[in-house]
Amino acid sequence: MTEPRPSVSGPEVAALMTGPKDGLASAISLVRSAGRAAIIYDAPLDNSRYNEYYRIVAGKLAREIRQTKPFASVEEEALLNLSRTAEALHQKTSEVLKPFDISATQYNVLRILRGAGDAGLPCSQIGERMVTADPDITRLLDRLEKRGLIERERSTEDRRMVITRIARQGLDFLAGTDTAIQQSLKKNLGHLGKAKLQQLIDLLEELRGDENT
Repeated sequence: MTEPRPSVSGPEVAALMTGPKDGLASAISLVRSAGRAAIIYDAPLDNSRYNEYYRIVAGKLAREIRQTKPFASVEEEALLNLSRTAEALHQKTSEVLKPFDISATQYNVLRILRGAGDAGLPCSQIGERMVTADPDITRLLDRLEKRGLIERERSTEDRRMVITRIARQGLDFLAGTDTAIQQSLKKNLGHLGKAKLQQLIDLLEELRGDENT
């Protein structure tokens, strides 16, 4: 007779998930805790630290995408969880910005330029600082300039370089969106608490590694 698999969560999950895959397992646990999903694991086959394995039976992601077969690996499930969560949060941000008639990418550019101050930035550096890459930065800047949110002029030191700065109207525009954006962040992420959010930040930065190498 087959013994029932134990159901574990919270600190028990953290205690079970030891070994080389701690980081990915913790990321999955954090994402699932937001959805209050139950996580069920098989017991390890033996006592060897490097031979332990856990099979996720009823994960939240599998139910959301209606997948009946197990994921090929915990790495695959982690990647899909990250992608789905990022897309969900992006959609919520886009909904907040919709009344302001601006895309999340355009909003990101305005925030970058606000941070750059009076010095402004050349087009290439704006692209480097964007959270999500845009294949046509020039056209994006054209649209923002047409609305009077940014200003562009050639550098006095190098006439080949065009410097972009946020306009006064752009600063006023961002000020009008700040409250709505912060309220959205609190609603969608604040329930995790500062400790879990910091842990999530650390894990995501570890996964990205050094982007310059």
